Amino acid sequence: MLGAEEDDFQNISFKLREHVKGINLIDDCDIEASDAEDGLDIEGVRRQVDLFLARKNIGFNSRGESFYQCTIIEIKRPAVALNEKHLKQIKDYARIISEHSGFSMEKMKFEIILVGRKVSEKDFDIHSALETADAKNEPGLVFSFKNDRIKGYVKTWGTIFAEFDLANHYLLDKLQMKRDSLEHKSSEQLVDDLQKPSE
Repeated sequence: MLGAEEDDFQNISFKLREHVKGINLIDDCDIEASDAEDGLDIEGVRRQVDLFLARKNIGFNSRGESFYQCTIIEIKRPAVALNEKHLKQIKDYARIISEHSGFSMEKMKFEIILVGRKVSEKDFDIHSALETADAKNEPGLVFSFKNDRIKGYVKTWGTIFAEFDLANHYLLDKLQMKRDSLEHKSSEQLVDDLQKPSE
């Protein structure tokens, strides 16, 4: 929606990123002291590019009304500890979305997710927002406005994997049981099972 009709998503996402001031700059404060001791090179980190992903799904609210659920994910490189500068970047995304006429319809909701290896121990803004979100039982939420039409989240990879395991626990258990039963069969038995007509 930020590009011409013939633009592909990559061009549109690059144009959105261009509106965020200083998005490609890395300061010394972005790198934890312990990370620098592990031999991470700031110069090498500067050559890497953040990964920007987005998707749009149809969702439903509690009244059964449909809306477009748009998710934007800003993934930070592993050497970077998430801090207030990165929180400002996703807030800039939210500001751009709220001000842009292409995203103004009420039937569109946005989740902007900042993902990194860890949150900086020295950061105040993200930690205080996460504590408030936990108290409201919405883990990872760091801001919400326009009547919850635009929400921002901060998540670490550990949190994402844990949420996936918890949300899919039943399915993962069933798949593991099926795998265990298959491991006791010979390859000939497995081929025979695959070739049986389905009932």
